Amino acid sequence: MKKIFKLSVLLFIMFLSFGCSVSDKPKELLSITLSSGSSFVLKTDASLQIEALAHYSDATTENVSDTLSWSSSDTSLATVTKGLVTTFTKEGVVTIHYETLGKFPSGEPIFSGDILCEIKNATLTSIAVTPDNATLYIDATLSFVATASYDINYTEILTKSCTWTSSNPNIASVVDKGVIKGISEGNASITATESISGKSDTVNVYVKKPSYKSLTISSTEYTYYNEILNAEQTVQLEAYGTNDINEVTDITDKVTWGSSDTDYVTIDSKGLATAVAVGDVNITATLYSATQEIKNIFTLKVFKDKYLELYKDSKRVPFPYRCFQDEPCMQEIFLGSDDIIETFEIKAVGADFAIGALSVTNFFDYPLVGVASFEGLSGTGTTLITQDSNLSFSLKYTGTLTSQELIFSFGIVDELNQIFPLSFVSSYTIKQ
Repeated sequence: MKKIFKLSVLLFIMFLSFGCSVSDKPKELLSITLSSGSSFVLKTDASLQIEALAHYSDATTENVSDTLSWSSSDTSLATVTKGLVTTFTKEGVVTIHYETLGKFPSGEPIFSGDILCEIKNATLTSIAVTPDNATLYIDATLSFVATASYDINYTEILTKSCTWTSSNPNIASVVDKGVIKGISEGNASITATESISGKSDTVNVYVKKPSYKSLTISSTEYTYYNEILNAEQTVQLEAYGTNDINEVTDITDKVTWGSSDTDYVTIDSKGLATAVAVGDVNITATLYSATQEIKNIFTLKVFKDKYLELYKDSKRVPFPYRCFQDEPCMQEIFLGSDDIIETFEIKAVGADFAIGALSVTNFFDYPLVGVASFEGLSGTGTTLITQDSNLSFSLKYTGTLTSQELIFSFGIVDELNQIFPLSFVSSYTIKQ
């Protein structure tokens, strides 16, 4: 049967062994408590979620709202599903019944009960927005809540149904229902208005510049110990700042980037580092403000002006090669055995290279299912790629109906006859 191969980075499920102790007596259900109590008032055209909490003999608790059997004495007044009571347009009194699915031999439920729900028409009397007098950082967002109060001693959250406005959108802007973003330093008033009643509430928000206490630098690309692999490669660096309330935000475009020696590595204002020549440099990110200066250093090493270039489908790809989710990695072809083959060309720049130490393993050292190999490379160190020439080779897999993430790796033999390993990671799912 034709196999369809889909490539993705797999999430490995690690099976853990849990020790279990066997007690002489299983835990028993002792009681069920309800968030609504034995009775409650609900307005017409509204809903209320009743949380049912089971208490067991081993002192554990569990929310069992989804597993109880629920019913309403009058579905024209209210319905109930998994504890969610929904009313309609009529006033009245309805009984909400619940019971466990577990039964005694007599057929009676182990636990059951009734809740009295009084349904009333209600008039909205006020809207309250929280929090008030909040502090918000520039470029950060904060969520506000609008709570409606009714004349029957009933409240409900109306955040999503209110209209939200800002007295000064240039300072604090409404980006979603109840969500405010800090734009610039200053004060603004945030108002939520309920459209039918016209009731509203206004709170104040102060937007300020973030005060960072530390920053870190990281690379978005795979590197060996902060090393740039050759004298052409670029690496995108990112800066993250931790503010005084321990929020971490991306401040890559807010820091000043610098290189300790631009003869080896240059870096632009957006954190893109470019290797120039073999050598070590310190990349510095500095955040300046009126009261402070925070910096951190990221070390980069350009250690190769003799290197290998990798091509796939006549396009240069990063080396070492990584196959990420939704990228067209291994290609489906139809040989007699329905093999999967991914073909590359490799070019030697600046020197001759010898290839050796070929290996294929499964990620996390799981057992390899199927047969995987290199085609066109020798594992004895005798495969030679001469300077400025190309060599074609393939990663080949003949497998069964399973999902795997394979690491194809080989070594580069240097002038001291040492092997520097480089890997290809190819992830894929096989389906019938």
